[in-house]
Amino acid sequence: MQVERLLKMIFLLIRREKITTQELADYFAVSKRTIIRDIDTLSMANIPIFTLKGRKGGVGIMEQYTINKTVFSQEEQEKILHGLQLLKATKIPNTEMLLDKVDVLFSSNERFDWLEIDFSSFGSQEKEKEKFSQLQYAIINKNVATFDYFTSELKQNKRTVEPVRLIFKNNAWYVQAYCQYILDFRLFRASRIKNLTLLDEKFVRAAPKDTTIKTNYEDHYQMIPFVLKFSPEISYRLFDEYDESCMTVDQEGYFHVTYEYADNDWLVRHLLSFGKHVEILEPEYMKVRMRKEIEKVLENY
Repeated sequence: MQVERLLKMIFLLIRREKITTQELADYFAVSKRTIIRDIDTLSMANIPIFTLKGRKGGVGIMEQYTINKTVFSQEEQEKILHGLQLLKATKIPNTEMLLDKVDVLFSSNERFDWLEIDFSSFGSQEKEKEKFSQLQYAIINKNVATFDYFTSELKQNKRTVEPVRLIFKNNAWYVQAYCQYILDFRLFRASRIKNLTLLDEKFVRAAPKDTTIKTNYEDHYQMIPFVLKFSPEISYRLFDEYDESCMTVDQEGYFHVTYEYADNDWLVRHLLSFGKHVEILEPEYMKVRMRKEIEKVLENY
């Protein structure tokens, strides 16, 4: 879109002493002729653009031209920029443009990209980005939303919700919403939300202060305490999935983990993913269940 390109060009020229038309064309993935037309458009809008010919020439903007600063202190400006970099890391659409604007507003000569976070896969594909934008719009504008939701058992449910917050938890995105079916707040894993539709209906319910909301599957399954024994070879994974307060180490170096799980098929698949490196100590019935599941797997071989 031309307006967006023109704005970004202004921000780029303010940060750079000068830049060639070819570099601008490459940056915006357009032709040099388009860049020349854009420069003429900016000049007609009284933006003080200048051009220098020759080997060291290029396009620039008069040094005196800048966007007025606000009353923020230097420390406050840095905190705002760092906060926007965090927002950019979440892959929220159009954040880069916003970061450019604020960067120029504060006349920052250098941006320190001190943080790089990969929240894959949510936000990485176009459909997921669109879903993220829809959820953001629904939360800000208080639109009721409907979607098909797939549980950990791959059961599909139609839900109508009042979304109030996006939460990144346990390496996944969740939507905190008031479910009109359950009549309470729940967390819905964003990757399991399909066919999201925003309704014209509005809601007035505010987000709860407490973010420790049940996930959707906790309504359907009882949470059972487990005691698991892991071999030292798998310790790297344990620190990714469990808090140290849940773990103890015996004299032989084996890790004992006490943790509550929902008693469902997902748990069986999860424990099987540790292979020979996990042993169930408690509860007793789960040992029998795991043995039967392993026998089923062996039938395929």
